[in-house]
Amino acid sequence: MFQNMTQVHACPDPTTGDAPAPGEMPACDIYQADWTNRSAVRHGYLPQWGSAAANEVRGTDGSLFAHPLTGQETVVTFQEDYRRWIEMVYVGEVHDFHGVSLRRYVFSQEDFRNDSVMSADWYQDNLPTGLSNLTLMGGFPLFLSKPHFLEADPSVQQAVEGLDPDPESHLTFIDAEERSGVTFRTHKRVQLNAGLKRLRFPSLSRIEALSLATILQRDLNEAETRCVREEVTWDFGLPAEGDEHMLFLPMVRYDEGFEMPASFVKDFKKQVLGSTSAAKTVQVAGPLFAVLLALIGVIIIMRGRRNEQELARRRTHRYSTIHEGDIMV
Repeated sequence: MFQNMTQVHACPDPTTGDAPAPGEMPACDIYQADWTNRSAVRHGYLPQWGSAAANEVRGTDGSLFAHPLTGQETVVTFQEDYRRWIEMVYVGEVHDFHGVSLRRYVFSQEDFRNDSVMSADWYQDNLPTGLSNLTLMGGFPLFLSKPHFLEADPSVQQAVEGLDPDPESHLTFIDAEERSGVTFRTHKRVQLNAGLKRLRFPSLSRIEALSLATILQRDLNEAETRCVREEVTWDFGLPAEGDEHMLFLPMVRYDEGFEMPASFVKDFKKQVLGSTSAAKTVQVAGPLFAVLLALIGVIIIMRGRRNEQELARRRTHRYSTIHEGDIMV
């Protein structure tokens, strides 16, 4: 989907481009790395977001990060579902995952704050906090949120019945091992919502109206059940003062989870963390060992010199004795 892209572009009209092969859906031409923005537009692509910084393809896929992780940094992942990079912040350490301590990172609150300076970059203007606008990607008013509108504006939550936002169950997080940067456990939890304004359906027959009502789980009143030629309107309980109001209707909520099996963690502790500990031991002991060798070398040299001096003294004494004897003779 993002092949050749250094800036994220979307294909809002999937019917643009060459005729599809049998069995394939119509789509834009494959994006080319040498395209300019103008070339991309000619081939049916548009920049996904409102600035070059927002459109950057950056970060990892979330399986591995630069290490060691100190807990002071943020990590960046590129999220396919969001069509964007996401900054994740450190919130604390998770202890004893099969005997390994992990560092937990969650989505930054800034990514869903539509009153922030980032909102223009992400086309978030005039959106309630807690929603991300994916309309360009979907081709219709499509908005991303945390499940059950967790941490969204109260007005968004109050407009929908049956919500039960829970940070424990609806939070997206990554748990990564400190020294290797490897992700051991993750949950990506998101919700896709349709943005609804008043819907008007002109010239609906009774059967058409009943079919649509079934899809929308709506009971029709007597006026709506008759065969109508005039426009039929459902307002979804929106205020009467204008069409600028929108209801965010949850459509899909999903949780993608992964965690390393216990057997892998066991091997990791033995092969990686064990090697790391040994390396640290060598790293600490190495200089001490070098100093010890140097001291031994100094002692050997000093003893050698002492032996040489003693040998020279003996030779001198012997020579002096023989010389004096010669004189006596």
